Amino acid sequence: MESGKKQSMDSAPAGPPADQTNFGLLRLYFQNSFFKYFESIKGKKTIYFDDGLLKVLSFVFGQMPQSANIDETLPLNAKDQLQPINEKVIFVVRPELDVIRKVIFQQKGWMTGKEFYILYVPRRTIECDEELEKEKIFSEERVSQIAMDLIPLEEDLLSLELADNFSHYMLGDDDNYKVYVQTSINRLETVFGQIKFKFAKGDDASQILSRINQSAIPIDSSNQTNESEIDAMIMLDRNIDMVTPFCVNQTYEGLIDEIFRIQSCSITVDTSIIKPDAQKDPKAPPMEPVKILTLTNDDKIFKDVRDKHFNTLESTFSQKVQQIQNIVKEKDAPQSIDELEAYITKLRNMDIAKGKDILTHHINLAFYINTQMKNIDYQHCYGLEQKIILGEDLKQILQTLENKMVKQYSKDKILRLMCLLSVTQSGLKADILESLRKFYLMNFGYLEIITLMNLQDAKLLRVKDKKLDWAKLKKTFKLINEETRIQDPVDISYVYNGYSPLSIKLIEFIFNQGGFAKTDDKLKLLPGQVIYPPNENEFFGAKIQTISNSDQQRKKRVLIYFIGGITYGEIAAIRFLNKLFKDRKFIIATTQIINGETCIEMMRGKISNNLNLQSLLKK
Repeated sequence: MESGKKQSMDSAPAGPPADQTNFGLLRLYFQNSFFKYFESIKGKKTIYFDDGLLKVLSFVFGQMPQSANIDETLPLNAKDQLQPINEKVIFVVRPELDVIRKVIFQQKGWMTGKEFYILYVPRRTIECDEELEKEKIFSEERVSQIAMDLIPLEEDLLSLELADNFSHYMLGDDDNYKVYVQTSINRLETVFGQIKFKFAKGDDASQILSRINQSAIPIDSSNQTNESEIDAMIMLDRNIDMVTPFCVNQTYEGLIDEIFRIQSCSITVDTSIIKPDAQKDPKAPPMEPVKILTLTNDDKIFKDVRDKHFNTLESTFSQKVQQIQNIVKEKDAPQSIDELEAYITKLRNMDIAKGKDILTHHINLAFYINTQMKNIDYQHCYGLEQKIILGEDLKQILQTLENKMVKQYSKDKILRLMCLLSVTQSGLKADILESLRKFYLMNFGYLEIITLMNLQDAKLLRVKDKKLDWAKLKKTFKLINEETRIQDPVDISYVYNGYSPLSIKLIEFIFNQGGFAKTDDKLKLLPGQVIYPPNENEFFGAKIQTISNSDQQRKKRVLIYFIGGITYGEIAAIRFLNKLFKDRKFIIATTQIINGETCIEMMRGKISNNLNLQSLLKK
């Protein structure tokens, strides 16, 4: 199918409002692809799921149809050889060598009498096939792939959900993600029409966009059938802003992610956190020790508060409690039969009981987060982060960091602050960096040396250079707002208590200035190449248009695609841009969603291709 034409899909979900794109089509397509594959293998099946795919596939699948005939699912690990009960066994895996070695390990435990199948997600690779061929256990006809790429987590948020993408991006040890990004854009254009205006900032973004442009079919602007549901795409490399990922954003969703780690729109929480009173009731039935909470816009309360500053939640929750109480009180007022019927309908539509339970869960969750934020170590860590961002006395910051190491403060939080310091200082002087490294190893052990070397290889811990002038960036992009408003905010600085994330401030500047060409001097301050079309004025000068055969007006839809990961703080800031630019509708795409802690975790224990072990041993 030509990328300039839109594809229709059978059994498509109902269309979205005029200013939204129906990304539910993508989820439906992926569901159908998996269901058809499972149904093609007759008989009862056991499926081994790669841990890196389990959460995202659960989100995509929803309820597995009975026709798939799957009556056993097992985790894929390298510790226990779990015997499947069925003759037909399917391994659903990412195309990574360490995952394939787990498959081989599992298979060797029960070699006879089974039919083995491999399903790669999102694509099959030669190196993984070669690893399997060494064992001679899989026939060609039993190896398949499903090209699952951008998954619609929300109506405005798409993610490739690539586990460990941040580390692959930073270390350069696996560039398959570039193919996945390009493929995902090709699919978007196949389904929703060819995107007319494409922009890129960063070396990876520019490389991918160049490939897309080379293979693109020229757009016939006079042909109305070629109109895309996405008007423009801006692709950004993660490394244009390495400051924001190591900061703690103050939105409700961002803090949930910091503490509980959101994975494909869900978190696993101790039941005692969201139902603390249930434990005190001796008559209450026994509870499951943990509960999985789904965090999407289907939860109307979460939708209202997810992007709010955490310190504003108390008043918001109080209002919602009052609303529920007022509705319940209505039943005691004298009512006619008609009024009573209307009241019952109102109760049914609002599902008061369920709404009350969900609100209670969020109040208790927020209470727990608040106790964590009041922890003295958290307060010190956040205070130090603020000093680093503002560029306060370096000697005092280093001394505080060393004190935290001596007190055995969380090593991931220490590394997070070290990276933030290094990035905002354009690197550290060689003697300071070496002293900090040695002090860290002395306190946390020399097994940490590979993590430190990875961070150095990724240039997150580096010797001072002149590649990035943080003081100049703060001034040029006006990143610090000392009078930020967290209640009824007027700019994106509310997300980080006065710091506007550089990546999103760049987007704001581009739209305020009227295009990439007019922002060229500011773009040069950030790393990486720039690509923009010569006719960009046609897009940046365009206003809201009336949809044909309708009185509705359609905003210009802009896809912001982050390569290397995006934080929940940046997602909230992009959503806030919709208020600043009322004639635009911003949509977010990313390779994965990250925060400072997960960034450090992904760098931990990985041996980079560029890691010089000889030099490491000499140190």
